[in-house]
Amino acid sequence: MEPSLIEMKNQATLCMEDLFDKLELCARIGMLDTSSSYYNEVLLLKRTAFYCTSISQLGEVIEEGKTVEKNLDHWLAQKGVDTTALRWPKMPNI
Repeated sequence: MEPSLIEMKNQATLCMEDLFDKLELCARIGMLDTSSSYYNEVLLLKRTAFYCTSISQLGEVIEEGKTVEKNLDHWLAQKGVDTTALRWPKMPNI
């Protein structure tokens, strides 16, 4: 059975919260400013996911979240910080 929109929103939101936790850790140790574009982008994506009314809309938000994760992980790797990949929801065949 395919996951519901609500289940997918919940999983996507958890991934965005994990991204935000990475950002907060970086801010606490002085690697990143809390006014960075990453912070604002993750907050916007989290809000946007909440208001998605279709799986296709949510899919776009998830893809943007994956891009932010990839960029952030690349930046952290350059600073010598290892990260673990997030488990984003899998999009059903529509």
